[in-house]
Amino acid sequence: MKGDFKKAAKLYRRAKYPQVIRLLEPQIFRYRQNYGYFYLVGMSCLNTGDLGGASTYLQRGLGLKPNDANACLGLALVHLKRQEIQEAIRCYLEVLESDPGNKIAARGLTLLQKDASVTGIQQLKDSGRLSRLMPDRRRGAARAAFLIVTFALILTGAFVTLWYTGALDATEVIREPSVEMISIENIGNLVDFSGEYRYLLTEKEIRDSFIAAKKHFSNFDDNLAQREINRLLGSNATITVKEQVRLIAGYIPKPNFTTVKHRFDYQVVAADPFLYSDTYVVWSGKLTNLAVSDEKISFDLLVGYEKNQLLLGVVPVVLRFAASLNIGDAVEVLGKVKVTENEGFYLEVVSLHKLQTRETT
Repeated sequence: MKGDFKKAAKLYRRAKYPQVIRLLEPQIFRYRQNYGYFYLVGMSCLNTGDLGGASTYLQRGLGLKPNDANACLGLALVHLKRQEIQEAIRCYLEVLESDPGNKIAARGLTLLQKDASVTGIQQLKDSGRLSRLMPDRRRGAARAAFLIVTFALILTGAFVTLWYTGALDATEVIREPSVEMISIENIGNLVDFSGEYRYLLTEKEIRDSFIAAKKHFSNFDDNLAQREINRLLGSNATITVKEQVRLIAGYIPKPNFTTVKHRFDYQVVAADPFLYSDTYVVWSGKLTNLAVSDEKISFDLLVGYEKNQLLLGVVPVVLRFAASLNIGDAVEVLGKVKVTENEGFYLEVVSLHKLQTRETT
């Protein structure tokens, strides 16, 4: 096992990224507690253009080693390549919070300061300049320009603050132009009273919900967008309307712990699981009924019980990646809400990390 990892590390240094993936990916359960494994595979995926794989592996690496600068920088580059500007900024800010002199994070924010538009990011991709933001694993970089970098960060930080607060005009930053083209105008009747439906909506309510879904998506409020999409899918809206909102849903990416907005509470989701289907929640608790197979790990999460104080509910959880877990572990889970046939729900885990808690007596 150690021999394979050393071989993979050597291949990685020689930029043999496909070979790294082929060697390590089948051994995920063997290296389930190894941050280096997830980093090597994640960065190899990034270098080969597999952004989905890169995001998944780097996020799992961060679950083992939270706030690691290299993984955060790699994830920021994934977001940039996906033109997810705000998510990239969050990653760079996280790195600079723990390492104010990090040159790659400073460079990334400086580039975004110059031009954070979709066109600008595309030009960086086309010119190959994004490669300058690839994490550098070498240690002990010179600090001679520390003051200059700090000054640049002050200016960049001011830019980021103004942008987030809305003081700067961010109208040029269009998240996904294709979504802007999705419309229900000029399609005729929006209401269909035949068949069965969960939510009874008027034509105005259908139109308002559709507009809200697009607005939330453009504002990176994916959970709120998905909730409106679910409302329309479960309503008496026509098939044409539902086809359009499914197109919007197809552009919603998988988040990480730092990018989830509007974190719905357990009680809210439990009251109407269908309305929150495919949204992402961040819940903590203790795990029980742990079962491990070759294909998945499953357990029940005692939501809210991580400190042995308040049990909000019990939720089935499924992981389709390796993790070292024990019954009684206190964990925080980022999971996707999935509705079952009996209208209950479970969580499909995106990322997970253990919590350090003190027992309450």
